[in-house]
Amino acid sequence: MNKSTIDFVNRIKSIRKEKGLSQIELAKRCHVPQSTIGRIENHSMNPSLDMVMNILNILNVNIELIENAKVIKGYDVFGKEYGCMLRNDLHDINSIENKLMQEMVRLDSIPKPFLYGGYQISYPMENNILYSFAQRFKRDNNLESIKSLIHYTSQIATNYNTPLDEMYLLQ
Repeated sequence: MNKSTIDFVNRIKSIRKEKGLSQIELAKRCHVPQSTIGRIENHSMNPSLDMVMNILNILNVNIELIENAKVIKGYDVFGKEYGCMLRNDLHDINSIENKLMQEMVRLDSIPKPFLYGGYQISYPMENNILYSFAQRFKRDNNLESIKSLIHYTSQIATNYNTPLDEMYLLQ
């Protein structure tokens, strides 16, 4: 099996487990021996397209065929003129700003959904350790919330003038 097939089979296996379905139960619903499901999941057997579609139907999973994203990045991502300006910027070659400019990605209709869409939070947001912290900035509307957050971060920048290489970042 190639890596894409292995990743695909692993994802199907993960979904089966998330749904609380055993290999035996899935095999019964597919009308195949449990060993067939086992061989597929341990990558010793390539499933046929019919088998894959049957498993996906039983798991109530849809697949969508999408074109691979062509990621355009770097200084010239917005054109040669803009790239020239960025290359001649006065930021230190090792600065964070320069590193970000080298790795800039232009979002178009293909990579944008991969980066910003199609995902769901699978746990209550209130359980996230940053939830209560983020609530401090919540205001009556999004613009006021953003202004509140910007004010907070600008105060950090104003009050803490420590070089980045001397900072301790906790995870």
